[in-house]
Order: sequence, then structure tokens, then C-alpha cells
Amino acid sequence: MQREGGPVYAEQGVFNLYPIFVTTDWKRLARTRNDIVHKTPPACAWPDFPAHALAIGDNRA
Repeated sequence: MQREGGPVYAEQGVFNLYPIFVTTDWKRLARTRNDIVHKTPPACAWPDFPAHALAIGDNRA
């Protein structure tokens, strides 16, 4: 697993973890532009997505 997101291999398949927004420098800022802050609102529209949850990754299913 990479430090700022990346694939996690599990028995159920491969899950891609979203990076956490990092502002320490421009290089890290560019890598973390698709962070959990931007990925959570669309996930809230999914059926049965918990009301107070954060989207931390997906399996592209």
C-alpha cells in the first residue's frame, strides 16, 4: 500500500484507498487531489451508504 492511497489486495478483490489531503508541498498536493473530502459527497448518494460515514476507497464495482 502506498503512503497516500493506493491498492489494497483482499480476498474479496482489489480495493483502491483514496488519498488523504496533504498540503505539505505541491507534489503531495497534486497526488492527493482526489482525496476523501471530494469522494465522500458522491458516495452519500449511494443506496444504503451510512449517514455519518466517509468514503475511504472503492473496488470499482
